[in-house]
Amino acid sequence: MSPARTNYIYVDYENIQVIDLKLIHDKPHVKVILMLGSQHKKVTVDLMKEVAGVKHPGQVTVTTVEKAGRNALDMAMAYEIGRQVAVDPKAFFHILSGDGDYDALVRHLKEGGVLSAKSTVFAEIPVLVDLKKLPLKARLERVTGKLRTMKSATKDNRPNRLKSLESMIYSHFSEQLTMDDVTDVVNALKNGKHLKVSDAGKVIYMD
Repeated sequence: MSPARTNYIYVDYENIQVIDLKLIHDKPHVKVILMLGSQHKKVTVDLMKEVAGVKHPGQVTVTTVEKAGRNALDMAMAYEIGRQVAVDPKAFFHILSGDGDYDALVRHLKEGGVLSAKSTVFAEIPVLVDLKKLPLKARLERVTGKLRTMKSATKDNRPNRLKSLESMIYSHFSEQLTMDDVTDVVNALKNGKHLKVSDAGKVIYMD
């Protein structure tokens, strides 16, 4: 059995401070990097206790960005992710932030073939959830939400082929689903009138 893919979670701690590190205790392949800006150098005592209590050494690191200024932390995080991509190009890179500026970074990473995603709730990052136990309805909600983020007023990045859609769903759930599970999600999308698939495998979206 091949080792689990490493998942790096980069936390924009200036933007989001709700971090439950108990969720990574049994997941040594998950590493959390807390990015602190110049205006938010201190973390809570409770969080530091959680960091100290992490079972696997080095699973959580804290990086402080000394330079102040707009987007200083964003640029530092982009640099840190790029540096880690060079070391571990097959890993999955998660960004935890409510800052929309990171959307462009995620798109750029994906265009370069790097597995990546942005989340706004730590506990909902797919690798931290037992996705095998999620009911189909919850899986469908996650996928429809993902598809919405892939379409803007000027560009539609939603998969236009069935194979691409299946690959996106498989990746979105951190490769935890079986292909039968992926097919069930596709069928739910079709039954819910979100899309249809032609005989040639072309995906046509209906919303």
